[in-house]
Amino acid sequence: MSEQLAATDMKKQTTSDNGIRSAFRISPEREKEILENPPEMMIRPEAVIYTRIGERAFRNAVAKGLIPEIRIGRRRMYRRIALIEALKKLETGVNA
Repeated sequence: MSEQLAATDMKKQTTSDNGIRSAFRISPEREKEILENPPEMMIRPEAVIYTRIGERAFRNAVAKGLIPEIRIGRRRMYRRIALIEALKKLETGVNA
């Protein structure tokens, strides 16, 4: 029975170790493209990959108003420039 638990824990760990790419189902090629040549406007999965912070931390920062988002219907869009500025503010500890 403990072997089953260990196998389950390993499976969960492997899933979480895959990180953002598996959570959003973005291919490794697309992830590399986002990092090398980021688009000016990004959807949330792209923005999370670009900023290299976790999805939950990203959503929390958006909810707190630290990262601005543009809502278009159900889609949330993020400007590359706004992400850079938000990261600079977070780095220096400015919350406005």
